[in-house]
Amino acid sequence: MALRFENKVAIITGAGRGIGYEIAYQLVSEGASVILNDIDDHVASEAALKLNTKGPGNCIAVPGDAGDLHLVNKIVLEAVSRFGRLDIAIANAGCTLFNNFFDVELKDFRKINKEPVDILNSPLGMMFFQQYVERKAFTAGGGKFVAPAQRLIDFCENRVSSSLPACSYLPGVISNSLIEVLPSFIYKRLQQAFKEFGKKMKGYFTNDAIILATESRTSSPVRIPRDAETLRPCHQQREQKKHGEA
Repeated sequence: MALRFENKVAIITGAGRGIGYEIAYQLVSEGASVILNDIDDHVASEAALKLNTKGPGNCIAVPGDAGDLHLVNKIVLEAVSRFGRLDIAIANAGCTLFNNFFDVELKDFRKINKEPVDILNSPLGMMFFQQYVERKAFTAGGGKFVAPAQRLIDFCENRVSSSLPACSYLPGVISNSLIEVLPSFIYKRLQQAFKEFGKKMKGYFTNDAIILATESRTSSPVRIPRDAETLRPCHQQREQKKHGEA
């Protein structure tokens, strides 16, 4: 029986565990050579060792931060020098950016949920922001969790779609302007990003594509760094040291 990925070479970032690992497993089990990347050296090495027992394909680990361009170049060079080619690249690694909420443009926001805009600077500010966008999406969809949607080019040209392509989202979609749902500093960046990505990937920027608003529950907007040993919040540890407390 022919293997679908025999003699193919793949790079997968963020593949030490989870979805990335399962993709790597599938490729290796069907004959591919996989360059596995994960930010955690130990996790990457252990995953590669395990996958090499799942053949007939094989796997090598190149750990590091996939957000580092030098590391990305190293991974590609490893693939080409080791196997002479590169057929598949899967960008699975997730990147989290931490920034002050008010470093972005907030001219659109006078009030959020009938509260002063200052509430956004509270520890739960991003939750209020999330709630604001979700409520606007709910209203734009007409209620009952129907999602407002636009064709991709229509969205980028600030045009409400006259019709929508088929979509797997249940309980359904309705044509509406997502500009009325998303803050300007988000939708303007999305419009620019879609156009730029369309220049790099043929067939990506098309009006056959549909975008929906809004999926906002993929991760927690609140992060509390804790000391690895005491599990106390790190800011609490710093305050205690500052005041000479035990």
